[in-house]
Amino acid sequence: MESIEANGYNVQVSIDVESGFIVSGYETTDRVDNEHLIPNVEKVEEILGKSEERGYLFDGGYLNSTNLRYGEESGRKIIIKDPYLTGRIPSEKTAKRLKVFNLQHFEYDKEEDCFRCINGEKLENEGKQKYKCKNCKGCSYIDKCMTGKKKENKVLVATEFFSQRMKALEKEEYKENIGERLKIEKVFGNLKWNHGMRRFRRKGLSKVGTEVSLWILILNVSKFMKLLSDKNTNFINILLQKVQLLLILLIINELNAKKYNNNFQTYNLTKF
Repeated sequence: MESIEANGYNVQVSIDVESGFIVSGYETTDRVDNEHLIPNVEKVEEILGKSEERGYLFDGGYLNSTNLRYGEESGRKIIIKDPYLTGRIPSEKTAKRLKVFNLQHFEYDKEEDCFRCINGEKLENEGKQKYKCKNCKGCSYIDKCMTGKKKENKVLVATEFFSQRMKALEKEEYKENIGERLKIEKVFGNLKWNHGMRRFRRKGLSKVGTEVSLWILILNVSKFMKLLSDKNTNFINILLQKVQLLLILLIINELNAKKYNNNFQTYNLTKF
């Protein structure tokens, strides 16, 4: 199979949950997000300063042992959504579709320190973070539960990463704030669906960075204008359109200046 070579960019954006303003943003060519939790925190603190009261909410793409440890050791309130350790046993319909049962398909019982499978059987702690079922014989899901040739009783191994995740899920700030992610997703939805930012129009990290900065400016200006739009709505809408157009022209002007040896063009802004 031939490899596919293509430009791909990953935009990292930090948003204030209460106001909806974008605090910081930058572009990268990394395909995964989990290496960018710490840089995101550092960029926010560079702009807003450090605060013991501030929390940082991330989605499941940032979940790994390093980031959980960073939250503990730094004393910062790092909240990362854990999409795989929710304690939900799959329904029969979902179970038939799954090829393999993993840790997330077993329900953890904190009080009894055991897991339960889809058939209601207990996987009890046998020490060294190993949880074993004592009655897997005749189970209709045994081929999904154990993929090896020798199918004995199921054993789950709870690693250090598992312990970190369990500890994070038990924190009060996780339970209180994890639902706030929905407010953040609205900003991304607005950017993609209402403003059409699904693909970049230029190639190269620096040029993509210019596009990112432009969109952040437009969204923040739009948000600011909406805060002022309780009165004189028509005036604010007209002003917003002019500001957005002005920002676009300024960016185009800057790009043209770089392309044509700093030969700046002028625009008659009074004709808006």
